[in-house]
Amino acid sequence: MNDILQKDSIFKVGKVISVEGRTIKVEVDKTKNSAHLLYQGKLLRNISVNGYVKITKGFTRIIGKVEGEFIVEDKKYSSKNYTSEKQKIKRILCSLPFFRTSLNS
Repeated sequence: MNDILQKDSIFKVGKVISVEGRTIKVEVDKTKNSAHLLYQGKLLRNISVNGYVKITKGFTRIIGKVEGEFIVEDKKYSSKNYTSEKQKIKRILCSLPFFRTSLNS
């Protein structure tokens, strides 16, 4: 069980902080503020604009396309608590639900 949780934790991007109409805003974890991730010795591209994210709430899953991102300064902590400059920012992704249409339905 612990192996499954550890395996899936690498793919957790962040948490939903707001839903405004069809726009979903996700605050990215500070450990995911890089362009690439190292997973089982392989380099994976991290989430970015025009990428897709899966948002799970209970048994409901929504696939969202990342339409944009922005950063805001994290004012919660004082500057002496940071170990590096990149921890001073919060990265926010703006995503829209992605609906696939089929001609056969």
